[in-house]
Amino acid sequence: MSGSIHLALALATEDDFEALLSVRMAAMRESLQRLHRFNPQRARERLSRAFEPAHTRHILLAGERVGFVVLLPQADHLVLDHLYVAPQAQGLGVGSWVMGRVLAEADRLGLPVRVTALRLSDANSFYQRLGFELQHESEWDLHYVRPALEDRDQHDDAHRVRPQTDSFDESRLHAGDDTGDDPAEPQAGETGPGTGRG
Repeated sequence: MSGSIHLALALATEDDFEALLSVRMAAMRESLQRLHRFNPQRARERLSRAFEPAHTRHILLAGERVGFVVLLPQADHLVLDHLYVAPQAQGLGVGSWVMGRVLAEADRLGLPVRVTALRLSDANSFYQRLGFELQHESEWDLHYVRPALEDRDQHDDAHRVRPQTDSFDESRLHAGDDTGDDPAEPQAGETGPGTGRG
């Protein structure tokens, strides 16, 4: 990619469920098929169980929905429950741009961020580059945490992508941003950070 792209986040509503499900299935299909686990009904059930529009943001590229992110606040951490980027928008820096906002919000709050990625998903290397550390493994998933700012080793951040200064909070939702090339962006799949069972 050359030049810059215009990205923004926008609040989701209850009426957006089907559109978000479509993005999720398109983004997860390849990773789940590698594990022989692609099941549209399971994907629908998983997303509907955890669908919280108040914590869900559309990812807009030049005004078009190309993905979504769900960041759930907990008492002592944040959970990146979903981050899906449609296949046609992968490799453009979209996931890195969104994660810049998520990590800036976590740093602002002084909280760690937890995420679960499907085994064999390209999302694993993406999260590791962002400073997420593997905590444990389950049958289908890898579970990561990015420590809170005060807990991170200041001498071991050579492989981490620094978060953008923009926040993820409500006051910044509709503010677009131009972003340039991101050489650290994976070519396929910042997809599947949810539990990956769908």
